[in-house]
Amino acid sequence: IISSMAKNEDRARVVDFSNKYYHTGARIVMPKGFKYTGPESLKGKKMGVLKASIQEKWALTYLKPAGVEVVSYPGRDPVYLDINSGRLDGSVADSVEILYGFLNKPEGKNFEFASDTLVDKKIFGDGASIALRKGQPELKQQLNDAIAAIRANGTYAEINKKYFPIDIYEMK
Repeated sequence: IISSMAKNEDRARVVDFSNKYYHTGARIVMPKGFKYTGPESLKGKKMGVLKASIQEKWALTYLKPAGVEVVSYPGRDPVYLDINSGRLDGSVADSVEILYGFLNKPEGKNFEFASDTLVDKKIFGDGASIALRKGQPELKQQLNDAIAAIRANGTYAEINKKYFPIDIYEMK
């Protein structure tokens, strides 16, 4: 599976993972001027997340116990619509996904990142990796070698620069 899947402990029980191929991290997006200082700073707020995502797991683990209403959506576009309409106060999302899907668009003009990259290695892991069936060490090694090769020969950097103004491999 090559689908921005974070390598974390829970998932590693079911599948094997390659080394990471990028790490953009998750952040909180709120109306401009709001500064996130911890889960309690969002008490009474309504936050949208992508259903069955690591951002949802983080929000349910940290925000819900702090009195935040966590609303799960089947896709990102409805989250953006509900933030813009005022039905949500903000979102917890992958940094690059919400930057390009919402913040850099006209409808995101009144919103910004309110937090630094959220850190919880158990939930977010070390970045996006390729998931594969357990017990395929040769395939895993080939994938790891391919990732290392394109990082070493400059191909990764060239592709990164073409599509992103930031280094998505080490974004924090």
